[in-house]
Amino acid sequence: PVQPVYIGVDGGGTKTAVTVLDEEGSPLSFFRGDAANWNSVGKETALANVRKAVEQALILAGRRAGDVKRVLFSMAGIDTPGDVLFFQESVTSFLPASEIIVENDAVAALLSGTNGVLEGIVVIAGTGTITWGANYVSVRARASGCGPLLGDVGS
Repeated sequence: PVQPVYIGVDGGGTKTAVTVLDEEGSPLSFFRGDAANWNSVGKETALANVRKAVEQALILAGRRAGDVKRVLFSMAGIDTPGDVLFFQESVTSFLPASEIIVENDAVAALLSGTNGVLEGIVVIAGTGTITWGANYVSVRARASGCGPLLGDVGS
């Protein structure tokens, strides 16, 4: 049987970065695609860019969508529970057998700097800006992160 793979997706205002990992966490492939923040490029374009990037990363890894056990989407522009649900339902069309986890990109940024502990504050100044934090009882708070039309101009 084919060993399952795991995918991490970082979708932002200028790019979508996808890494495919084996069960031990070793990278099998990396692909960099176009922007995936739907506040900047629209939902249809963002979802098409995410799909293309994931498919290309799987091709580079010599794998198929059915091999994917779990995907973490760390996405700029995912701001509400409704956004999460819409995004999960959309990507299920091309990753039907996978566990899909969707978070705002600030969550992944914080976790990457805290050794996986969801506690602290992170500031992102990329194409857009956001400040996001969580405390030891998982109370979450954010400032900004609404996109350039509302003054989050970033870089």
